[in-house]
Amino acid sequence: MKKFSIYASAIMVALLMSTTSCSNNESNTEVSEESVAAGASAVQKDSVGHVTEFAKHVRYVDMQKVQAQYTSWQELVKLQNDYAEKFAAYQNELGASLQKKQTAIEEKRSRNGYLTQESFAQDVADFEKAQNDANNKLAARQEKYALEINKKQEVILDSVYSVINDMSVKYQLDAVLEKSAGLYLNPQLNLTDEVIEELNRRIATPEAAQ
Repeated sequence: MKKFSIYASAIMVALLMSTTSCSNNESNTEVSEESVAAGASAVQKDSVGHVTEFAKHVRYVDMQKVQAQYTSWQELVKLQNDYAEKFAAYQNELGASLQKKQTAIEEKRSRNGYLTQESFAQDVADFEKAQNDANNKLAARQEKYALEINKKQEVILDSVYSVINDMSVKYQLDAVLEKSAGLYLNPQLNLTDEVIEELNRRIATPEAAQ
């Protein structure tokens, strides 16, 4: 008899950040001169102290730091870990049940408990069906968890892009880069802390996100 095995992968949901292109939608947001000036004052200057034109309209965000300090993202990580533990427990539960069935068949066979080959074949067929059902249950549970996590991840990413878009309008930016996209980025162009602060503020005051 072939040995029992359940082939099921553990939940592997990566928090993959993909580069997205933003459409040039019209915005009713009023941009004050103070906001633009504030943005320009914190950017790169050339050798004679003039703010470079490039630096006026470009910032970068460290998404790893956002993941580590954005409350909603940390809640998502916790949910992933909880689901991984539940999936492992469910897999062990189904595996234990199948192992019990297999042991019963082997013990019955060893003591010549099967009077006919047909009765033995029937028990083996029943076991194989139970094994197949267990694999299907695991696959369904894995898909359920993955869909829930992906849905929450989409909401989180939308909130991040919304804040970045609002700040792009506020500071009249042409581009906001991911830190990992550059070999070197002047720290003065770092918008990360401001993005994190605004993300967590909108959680605390949901009306701020409207």
